[in-house]
Amino acid sequence: MKDKLILPGKERRGPISWMTQNSVAANIVMLILVAGGLLQIFNIRQEFLPNAELDFITIRVPYPGASPEEVEQAIVLAVEEAVRGLDGVQEITAQANEGFGLVTVEMAPGYDTGRLSQDIQGEVDRIRTFPQDAEEPIISVSSFRREVLTVIVSTDTADTADTVLREITEEVRDSLIQSPGITQVELSNVRNYEISIEIPQDSLRAYNLTIQNVADIISRASVELPSGGMKTSSGEILVRVRDRRDYGEEFGKIPLITSPDGTQVLLEDVATIRDHFSDSDQFTYFNGKPALSISVYRIGKETPLTIEKATLEVLDQLEARLPEDIEF
Repeated sequence: MKDKLILPGKERRGPISWMTQNSVAANIVMLILVAGGLLQIFNIRQEFLPNAELDFITIRVPYPGASPEEVEQAIVLAVEEAVRGLDGVQEITAQANEGFGLVTVEMAPGYDTGRLSQDIQGEVDRIRTFPQDAEEPIISVSSFRREVLTVIVSTDTADTADTVLREITEEVRDSLIQSPGITQVELSNVRNYEISIEIPQDSLRAYNLTIQNVADIISRASVELPSGGMKTSSGEILVRVRDRRDYGEEFGKIPLITSPDGTQVLLEDVATIRDHFSDSDQFTYFNGKPALSISVYRIGKETPLTIEKATLEVLDQLEARLPEDIEF
């Protein structure tokens, strides 16, 4: 084979040409790159989706019993006017719903979320035109949570009460949270607890009561309020009124009427009190069986594989002590 003639001034230059003439150096560079890749492969973060930062701040103001039109006039317009001129605000969208108003502020690119959130908090606190029945505004920064897996807790027995299934699911959730490899867990698509109190009209007339009278008595009998402090020689003592009731049986012991001789008519004497769940059009089933779901999220340096391993370890421990009709 004849050597290729290279004319003077036409020599090949560049890293590829240099490596062809220095094979030992090229092999050393290749080994360095391979070794570096093997060392870094264990430090690569595993994700289902790329990281994304949200730049939205929401202001939610509950206004119980108000129509969307009332919420728009009394809540939404006031909040929009207060935050419109702040630095860092790019766009404002609002929703007027029955019982609450929701204002979403989109932040300008590159602006500090914490600073804008504080500015919005200050402006909303200065609003003095909110209705008396409106509750405290709730300001939150939208965050993107990375859900790794979902645990389904179902039962084979149709007779298992909803409250029992809920208690077992909460026990599973608490066990997952206590695992060192899991940070954030929450129940998904579950109905809220609710206490219903039903009083027949005849009972109200018999004791000369109205629904509003009963509602006021219940409200006064179930409170948890700070009451300031008392200065003593040994220091200041904080005073707090704690008479909170969490179950229907506790509400049933509230006295509605107390006669001069000490005789009392309790709420349970005139009303039907039930502990149950709020009404909902959404229900969870797994393979045709009643079920509840638990979402497990990734936080910080946690990876999907470590969370999966920790979850399986917790479920294996729970399976031995939970009822046989409960499945994961």
